[in-house]
Amino acid sequence: MTDKVVVGLDQNQELEADIVKLCYTNNEVNVLNYMEEGYSKDDIIELVDNDTFTDFVENYTFKLHCTHLDPYTDKEDIHEEFPGYMMLTGIQPLKYEKNIEKFFCCQNLSLGYHRDYLLDKLWDADLFKDGYISYWQAKQGDDDDNLYAKYLNDIKNKTLHRKWQDQIYKWFDYEEYEDRLVYDYWDNPPPPHKTWNATVFNIVTESYFDVPTHNTKYLSEKTYSCLFQAQPFVLVGCQHQHKYLQDAGFLLYDDVFDYSFDALPTIEQRIDALVDQIKNLNNTWALQKRLEERAFKNQEIIFKKIQNMELPDILFSNEHRFLPYAKKHRDDIFYAKTFVDKYV
Repeated sequence: MTDKVVVGLDQNQELEADIVKLCYTNNEVNVLNYMEEGYSKDDIIELVDNDTFTDFVENYTFKLHCTHLDPYTDKEDIHEEFPGYMMLTGIQPLKYEKNIEKFFCCQNLSLGYHRDYLLDKLWDADLFKDGYISYWQAKQGDDDDNLYAKYLNDIKNKTLHRKWQDQIYKWFDYEEYEDRLVYDYWDNPPPPHKTWNATVFNIVTESYFDVPTHNTKYLSEKTYSCLFQAQPFVLVGCQHQHKYLQDAGFLLYDDVFDYSFDALPTIEQRIDALVDQIKNLNNTWALQKRLEERAFKNQEIIFKKIQNMELPDILFSNEHRFLPYAKKHRDDIFYAKTFVDKYV
C-alpha cells in the first residue's frame, strides 16, 4: 500500500466511500469535511465497529479533519483541527441596507436551556415588542444529538415559564444567498439580511454556555456572520466569551454595553444582567451610529483575518488522492477564501 486518500461526505452527510475498504487499499485515510466538532477516537471506532479499521486508527494512519473539538472531547493524534474554518462559514455577499423597525434580533435554532432562559427574561422585561425573535426549538439529530441530550439534562429542576411559546416566530427566511458558500444549510445557515437590516443589533446565542474558560473560543457562524455583515451584536454564551473576542483582535461595543456581565459565573447571572442593560438602553439615532461605526471596523478586521488566513497543508498536497466530495469541499474552501478578496 502506498496511497494516501482523502474522503468526504456526500449530500446526505454520509461517507462517499466504504471506510473499511479504504483501509485495505491505502496506507493513510483522511476524512475531510471540517465538521463543526470532531469526535473522539473511541466514538469513531465504536461507530465503524470493524477490527481492521480499529487497527488503522490505533496505528495513527487515520486522520479526522474537523473545525474544532467538542468542548468535552480531548485532542488526540487522529485530530487535525482548522478553527479558522468557522470564519469561512460566515461568509455571504454583503447586503447592508438599514431600515430600522425593531431594536434587536435574536434568532435561535437548536434547543438550549440558555435560549429558553433568555426568552423567559426578555418576555418578563416586556422586550418582545422591541425585537424580532425566533426559536425553531430543533433537534440537530436523533439519538446522537449531544446538544439535545445536554438540553434535557440542563432543564431538569429548572423553573422556566415559556410564556412566549405561542407568540414567537419559528425562523426568519434567508432571502438571497450564494449557495456555494453554504456548507451545511441546516447547521450553518446564511444570514437573513432583511431581518438583520431592520434591527440595530443581534443577541447571538452560541451553542455552549457552561464549559470552562479555556473552551470559550468555540465561536460559530452565528458570530462570524455578524462580524462579516457589519451587524452589531452581543453574545449569550460562555463566561469571558467577549474577552476572547477582544483577545482575538476584534472590538467590543463597550461604549454601549457594559461587559462586566461577561465575567459573572453563571449563565443565569449573565443573562439577567444583559437583559437589564437592554431594557435600559434607548434606541436613539446616536446609539445606532455608535454601534454601526464599531461594526464596520470589525468588518475590516475580519476581512483581513480571512485574507491572511493560513489554510491546512493537506489542501495543497500532491501526495493525497482526493475523492470527488473531498475535492469539492477543498475547492469550496479555496473559493470562500478568495471570495473575500474583493471586499478588502
